[in-house]
Amino acid sequence: GLRGCQRLCALHKVCGWKQGDVRMSEKLMLTFLLAMLGICAFQDWRRREVSVTVLVLFGSIGLLFGVAVAQEPVAGLLSGMFPGGMLLALAWGSRGQIGMGDGWLILAAGCYLGFWSVLGVFLLASILAGVAGAMMLLFFGGKKSDRLPFAPFVLVSYVFMLAMG
Repeated sequence: GLRGCQRLCALHKVCGWKQGDVRMSEKLMLTFLLAMLGICAFQDWRRREVSVTVLVLFGSIGLLFGVAVAQEPVAGLLSGMFPGGMLLALAWGSRGQIGMGDGWLILAAGCYLGFWSVLGVFLLASILAGVAGAMMLLFFGGKKSDRLPFAPFVLVSYVFMLAMG
């Protein structure tokens, strides 16, 4: 919010940022999230798992940055984590049909995006993964038991959200 941008401008001497660039905190947050999603998408594509260390590191950065610099209310940050928490509960209940890493990824992304944006990214990623899965089954001889990495779809959804403004 505006208070976070004002605080950021006060920190320009320490960080070396230009005082007129009040959107620097937003840009930094988006860059951290893009880095996290890129790393996790690559890991998920190659190994079918994501690093808990990466998720904890970037999730912590999102929380700390949101509170300290952007001065987001803690309740707002926690509400952004809610969809990821629900996905974790579903993953636990599904006995491996939904990956726990997917839940942790959405939870960490929620630290940056907030409730509605992370929910939008999650829903678009789910639709894209569903379409890709259907195409695999119909056209490429895939089996119903085949697993798709979810993090690349989250990355594509986030990039789409950024492009759409």
